[in-house]
Amino acid sequence: DIVFIGTLFEDRVPMMLELAAYCEENDLRLRLAGNFPTESSRFKNFATTRVSLGTVRPDTKWRMYANSHLVLNLFRQSDDAISPSPRVFEVTALGGPALLSGPRRSEVTDIFGEQIYEFDDAQEMKSQIAKAMADVAERQTRVQQARVITHDHHLYEHRAKALLWELSQVDLSRPSGRGTGDQPIRV
Repeated sequence: DIVFIGTLFEDRVPMMLELAAYCEENDLRLRLAGNFPTESSRFKNFATTRVSLGTVRPDTKWRMYANSHLVLNLFRQSDDAISPSPRVFEVTALGGPALLSGPRRSEVTDIFGEQIYEFDDAQEMKSQIAKAMADVAERQTRVQQARVITHDHHLYEHRAKALLWELSQVDLSRPSGRGTGDQPIRV
């Protein structure tokens, strides 16, 4: 039902244990896969949680995503991080599972709005899971809308065009390496 693929850093463990307990209480299957620098044996007490340690091959990752209802994107805590991770765009581009992402990041909210399930803490994460699992039609609508957003504006093709345009604006004769408007180049 729910998949997380990534690194289980120590700061993520408390929320992931709450997620495993929630899944156990609600008979939801949880799949955790990736690198676990911390002790993973704490998850063995949950019958509905399956843990796979080690690097996940791309074809395996896509298969796991495709066979799930929700993919968890768990951001690390950082004072200044606002941007999405590649996982945000990978999952939304698929058009299959819904994205469950948190803690909230402003740029993710600005791009996707209500098309993904966002949360700030474990309680809100569980509430969003309940909402997503209870209303399949709404979940599928969100998935399709998020897919359109990604495909229309957030593929590598779009990034490459923006980068090439920015580079075309650089005045190479200026020693500062800045664009024509004396602003640093931002992509």
